[in-house]
Amino acid sequence: GAVLALAVNGKGPFEKPLPLRALTIIGSYDQLALGVHERTGITSMEDLRDKKYPLKISVRGQADHTIHLVIEEVFKAYGFSVEELRSWGGDVVYQDGLPSPHRVQSVADGECDALFDEAANQWVNKGMDAGMKILPISEDVIQKLEADGFRRGTLQKKLYPGLPADVETIDYSGFILYTHDDTPDDMVQAFCAAIEARKDVIPRDQGDGPLPLDRMCQDTPEGPLYIPLHKAAEAYWKERGYI
Repeated sequence: GAVLALAVNGKGPFEKPLPLRALTIIGSYDQLALGVHERTGITSMEDLRDKKYPLKISVRGQADHTIHLVIEEVFKAYGFSVEELRSWGGDVVYQDGLPSPHRVQSVADGECDALFDEAANQWVNKGMDAGMKILPISEDVIQKLEADGFRRGTLQKKLYPGLPADVETIDYSGFILYTHDDTPDDMVQAFCAAIEARKDVIPRDQGDGPLPLDRMCQDTPEGPLYIPLHKAAEAYWKERGYI
């Protein structure tokens, strides 16, 4: 969702604002997590930047995944880039799959020094068990990212007991279905009607049962509405009583 906000705001890699609008959003509560192995001695992103530490970071092998853009934007907010990291002797190591056990193990074994990814519930606890510390994003950097369209998030100690305290980061929740703002109203409403008609069988990323349409057309923790609804989608969801 945050990437769409960057696009609508003309920030990040987008040279000008793009007129995009949401149809609905599939909830998926998640946060960005920056895990660095304790053997590196790196305790903050400022530490990484200032020491020019040659950190080798496991990242998602899927070339078109949003994580690559998001990591670059976080680095930029700290004043450096992936290319500069490489100039220090560091690297981003593309590894296939979600942050699965083999990627955590590659950090534990020393093939990589860190793992930066979303899908935090799949790897953060395992990563800490393998010796990783989860680095916070500093308040001033979060504010820079928020100005472009990101939202702040929190990795909560109650969900990740190995954390010494809550860790501030950026949100990575939700999957927005989106279109151009000039998409014809009848097409948009037909799309919304199709989702409603099949709400009992369309799978959810998190949770069971039919799609909770009343939470899929407004801003929620699991589904942040980073960009405005298309006017025809908003009208449809209101008419059907979901807004």
